[in-house]
Amino acid sequence: MDGYIAGGPVSDKFANKRIARTIEFRCDNTLAQVHEAYRIAYDRAEDRPYEFNVGGKKRFAPENKNYGLPEFLQQRNKSIGKKLKKYDGDARTTTLASLGLNIHQPL
Repeated sequence: MDGYIAGGPVSDKFANKRIARTIEFRCDNTLAQVHEAYRIAYDRAEDRPYEFNVGGKKRFAPENKNYGLPEFLQQRNKSIGKKLKKYDGDARTTTLASLGLNIHQPL
């Protein structure tokens, strides 16, 4: 799986650059495990709220399904300005296999 930084703090060395990592996952890995692997791969010390947008052609597309940590939903809505009533699934229990992803489908 290829992962790209969509936002957040980066050093001047990486500012305004597309930064990518490729990591191999198993289908029984949860989205929380995917998040943790990318956090380590990008050498990010802090663990921040996160979500995965699945199914659309771009981030926050209306047709996307959204997975994250329910306890951060209110904070997410305030910072992004796009309101969700609830997540489609909890990142701690949603596995990659359960998403029904196709090859090269964005996550």
